[in-house]
Amino acid sequence: MGSKIPIIVLLIGCFIRGCFFVRARSEWESLVFMLSDNSGNSINQKCAQLSTQFCTFGFTLRARHRRPHLRRDFEEVFVNATRRIYASINWFSFDSHEFGGCCDFQKTIYEEEGAEKGLSPLDYHARIMDFFSHGKQLNFLSTRSDEYCGNVVAAIGFGTGPFSYSRLDDRLIKPKTVPSCIEEMRKRTCSNASVNSLLF
Repeated sequence: MGSKIPIIVLLIGCFIRGCFFVRARSEWESLVFMLSDNSGNSINQKCAQLSTQFCTFGFTLRARHRRPHLRRDFEEVFVNATRRIYASINWFSFDSHEFGGCCDFQKTIYEEEGAEKGLSPLDYHARIMDFFSHGKQLNFLSTRSDEYCGNVVAAIGFGTGPFSYSRLDDRLIKPKTVPSCIEEMRKRTCSNASVNSLLF
């Protein structure tokens, strides 16, 4: 009987604190934002046409042993939910046929970064709208080449897991953990104050 009391106390504590609603986290996940930048011919320039500061790019995670989410109506559920929120979180399409709108671009991001990794449309939306900083840190940086400065920060991500670095891909972000990333970036970045403030 005595051994049951701690379990009951734990369950009551979890119920009060909302433990049952805490999402399971992967080993690495990040909410990624493109930075607005009028220079060059890049996805950042497209973002600058839609926002003066940032565009939400998508939520990405590394998931192991997860089955793809194969629900038949996922597309309809995802598109209906996305239409309601995309403008409020700057989650615009960069595709030419729907530039600044919705929802083919967002659906492609979800299919590759959400459905393929086991997230339902509503799970994905819950994560892409989670702007709270609790338990998150800068854990992703993507750069693009610039003729005047070797690397320009193109995208940043906040989430959990080790710091990752990637070259910019105009379609999807493919982060890879680079153990000596900070040292590499110190050697290669120019003295742009905003870049240095992100890294150091």
